[in-house]
Amino acid sequence: MLLIIFAQNFLVIFCGWELVGLSSYLLIGFWINKRAKPAEQRPAPATANVQSFVMNRIGDVGFILGIMILFVNTGSFDFAQIQARIPGSSLDHSTLLGIAMILVFCGAIGKSAQFPLHTWLPSAMEGPTPVSALIHAATMVAAGVYMIARTFPLFVHAPAFAFEVVASIGAFTAFFAATIALVQSDFKRVLAFSTISQLGYMFVGLGVAGPEFGPGPGMFHLFTHAFFKALLFLGAGSVLHGLHHAMHKEVQDVRLMGGLASKMPITAVTWLIAVLAISGFPFMSGFYSKEEIIGLALENGHPIIYALTLITAGLTAFYMLRAFILAFGGKGGKFMGLWGGPYRGSGEVHESPLTMTIPLMLLVIPSIIAGYWTGFYQYVNVSAEAVSNLSIPTLLTTTDTWIGVVVSLAGLGIAWVVYGRIELVKISQFVESKPALRAVHRLLYNRYYVDDLYNLFTNYVILGGVSKLSQLFDTYVVDGIVNGVARGVTGLGQGARRLETGRVQTYMLGFFGGVAILAILVIVLITTGLK
Repeated sequence: MLLIIFAQNFLVIFCGWELVGLSSYLLIGFWINKRAKPAEQRPAPATANVQSFVMNRIGDVGFILGIMILFVNTGSFDFAQIQARIPGSSLDHSTLLGIAMILVFCGAIGKSAQFPLHTWLPSAMEGPTPVSALIHAATMVAAGVYMIARTFPLFVHAPAFAFEVVASIGAFTAFFAATIALVQSDFKRVLAFSTISQLGYMFVGLGVAGPEFGPGPGMFHLFTHAFFKALLFLGAGSVLHGLHHAMHKEVQDVRLMGGLASKMPITAVTWLIAVLAISGFPFMSGFYSKEEIIGLALENGHPIIYALTLITAGLTAFYMLRAFILAFGGKGGKFMGLWGGPYRGSGEVHESPLTMTIPLMLLVIPSIIAGYWTGFYQYVNVSAEAVSNLSIPTLLTTTDTWIGVVVSLAGLGIAWVVYGRIELVKISQFVESKPALRAVHRLLYNRYYVDDLYNLFTNYVILGGVSKLSQLFDTYVVDGIVNGVARGVTGLGQGARRLETGRVQTYMLGFFGGVAILAILVIVLITTGLK
């Protein structure tokens, strides 16, 4: 990560880029239990890290092509030199530069799990939970956002469609992932889809800000998001640790939890604060960074992106509080099911040790106050005038901001009413009784069947089609040439063998026959020459 951060050219940043990918590959697949029986072994981590590796390589193909286009046309890999050579050249605001920057963005799509290369990140939840906190809050997935921010001056010289692509894919991914998270039951995968969605917000911030605000809004949301997302994952790890000790097995299904707030109060309080922060609750850190992005989308003429990000804010609030109530609350608990309620698991659950709860309490502080540090913008080259437009007083007096607050509070309120007042079984029965709701639920629960489509493509096109074509090519072309040469040599040998009869008469006939043929040739040549 330090190599990526301090890189001054594309070659160095790409080396760091691949090393981060290798590190995440190894961390996602880290699972070993030598004492486990063959039936108890878990192949899922190994499958997940292979999926991560493949998806990121697909994105990196585009990244490499973009780098090569920039190098061929500027003669340099250095960021500063490329930036200096583009103005006034044929590359300035050319379609080719726009294509090159979109190809560079392809690397970020893979690394930051944006649609359609998003499927690896939920699978990466097979890794240890502290690893998930690192991947989602501080390292791998943030690298894509940072790289686009690092190359922001190059995007400025590209046609407008380059920024449009970044913002559009970010907005769609934010909405897409949020809808999937609405119905997920795996505790960590809810957080995985929330990360995909929040990364979409960051790309929207980079794409709609324009030269005036630069990469500031997108990077500011990356900054605030790191704290509450780390808190969410470590809090989830605290819950899973407690349940594992109580139930003596891996439990990540929120439908098997409930009522943990009274048993794990520190974890519950800190997790609720993180939920409010990511939901954009007023005066929490996520409120300031996210509302800036939503407001800029509208102010800079992106109504569709504004609508998607605004709706996503309400969905985020809904699915995050839903996850909290299912894990920590439930009908029958205090504050309309928000706190306590019936525990649906088995065994006795206790609060995690101080080694786990102290980091949670420390992360609460920046999850609340990080959004107040507007001085952050000076480190990403945002002008003083632009910073004044992003200040907290300006934000709090904008109508767009409070529209976003209303939408987020509506999402929190609906989740509180539905999951705090109604038993989970009755909710499931109601959904199953309505064919339309059941169809939508299955569509979202199965993640729009994107994973299944990829599996079908892999099995029938790559393994079934390309593999068979390569097999036919190998059989009839490669082996055909080798076997054809062998058959030719064998046939030549068999034909030549017939000449060796061992009879003097045959050899004499061949000798005098050859002399006769040579004589005829000489006569023909002499006759022709005389004419």
